[in-house]
Amino acid sequence: MSAPPILGLKQVPRVGLFAH
Repeated sequence: MSAPPILGLKQVPRVGLFAH
């Protein structure tokens, strides 16, 4: 998951929240 949280949110909001 090298991509930033912004892309993560677009791809999978759940992952973005956890990554944050």
